[in-house]
Amino acid sequence: MKSSIISKRYADAFIGLARTTIGLETALKETKLLRRLIKENAEFENFLKSPQISPVEKNRFIDDILKNSFSPDVCNFLKLLIEKNRIEYFIDIADYLRLTYEHEDTVNVVLKTTFFLDDDLIQKIERKLQEKLGKKMQFYIDLDTDLCGGIQVIIENKIIDGSIKHRLNEVKKKLRAIEVF
Repeated sequence: MKSSIISKRYADAFIGLARTTIGLETALKETKLLRRLIKENAEFENFLKSPQISPVEKNRFIDDILKNSFSPDVCNFLKLLIEKNRIEYFIDIADYLRLTYEHEDTVNVVLKTTFFLDDDLIQKIERKLQEKLGKKMQFYIDLDTDLCGGIQVIIENKIIDGSIKHRLNEVKKKLRAIEVF
């Protein structure tokens, strides 16, 4: 339990900084790459965790070798973990980052229609919505014959309803609101 709290705190602090410097996407990509490098190279992992090798030597290695492949923020984060004797948490930190932040900027969108739409039209709708919202989107198509035509877009808790059913219901409300003398 203690290790998960430590991993979460370091991960959240790193992402807080990285968002303002290298950005979320780069931070996640680089930590994922560094995680794979450590996991696939037991010698490298042993080097980083070894108490016989001084932090100065480890930092020199990071400056000489890793700085060509990783941003200064990721290298400095690795140095911080070494300095604070928390390098054994790096894999957990990288896993937490991936699970918590990887899909943060992605929005699920359900596009309801009564018939199959052309791929070009779907892409056009997707581009327009991405421009408007400024987020990546995961599109799902749902065929719904109850709409009577048109489309309905559901983005998180918002509904953009361009269906004929919705339009008919609006006309129905207006007709009911009219008082006959």
